[in-house]
Amino acid sequence: KDKFTIGRTVRLQLTLNEKYELQLSCQVIRTQQFEERPELLYGCKLVEKNAQLTNYLMKVQQEKQRQKLGL
Repeated sequence: KDKFTIGRTVRLQLTLNEKYELQLSCQVIRTQQFEERPELLYGCKLVEKNAQLTNYLMKVQQEKQRQKLGL
């Protein structure tokens, strides 16, 4: 049985690289069951903009660009 139904809003706390702690709010838009695993996979979309996530992604992109340029 689905733990989260489609359309339900879910809030989660995500820690990335032990530096960034993000609090996200998303809405379940699909679920998928795999034959080889008992877990369900939930597809979600963000329901509000998140400045912390934007800043994190920007820093990751900048770091990758620096590595690519050898700086």
